[in-house]
Amino acid sequence: MTRPTGSGPFPALLSRKLAIAALALGLGFAVSGPARADFGNTVGADTTIADSAAKGDLSEINKAILRGLSPDGTDVSGTPAIVLAAQKGQNDAVRYLLARGARPDSTDRDGNAALNIVAFNGNDGLAEILLAGGADANKTGADRDVPLIVATRQHSTGVVKVLIAYKADLTETDLTGRTALDIAKERRFNDIVKLLEAAGAP
Repeated sequence: MTRPTGSGPFPALLSRKLAIAALALGLGFAVSGPARADFGNTVGADTTIADSAAKGDLSEINKAILRGLSPDGTDVSGTPAIVLAAQKGQNDAVRYLLARGARPDSTDRDGNAALNIVAFNGNDGLAEILLAGGADANKTGADRDVPLIVATRQHSTGVVKVLIAYKADLTETDLTGRTALDIAKERRFNDIVKLLEAAGAP
């Protein structure tokens, strides 16, 4: 006698396993298996890495990665761990995330990457960590300005110096068509003017 499709112990067992896995995901637990638990900002995602990055807690970041979570994990708003760490000035957390494979140019929902945040905040040490880790020196942010424009506008001389060292495009303009050198001259940021002119800015 042929058994009807879907009957017997195996389909039922599979259904129970799927139900348990779904419950575990909903509670934020890592589920073992060949695929890494990279949930991004989906409902029920485990935000441990993002939360720990904002606090600079390397131990918790490491534990979460060992559980299978992605170093690109986000918080509930969809902001990647590396961006949160940059916002909070957690240099060591950014360095650690990069070493564990985090994407340096991942962005929040507004379109800001970590380097865009750093250019605004003026953390030149973190700018160097990001650029050494592969960040795009010319990545536009939410306002469509490149980091060099932002750093110049904020009078973040140290960040400007780092961006020049990593070959940022000195010809990039803001939405009004002004280069970093134009902005520096307008605002009389003479230290930045000297840096840009010495680097060959037009």
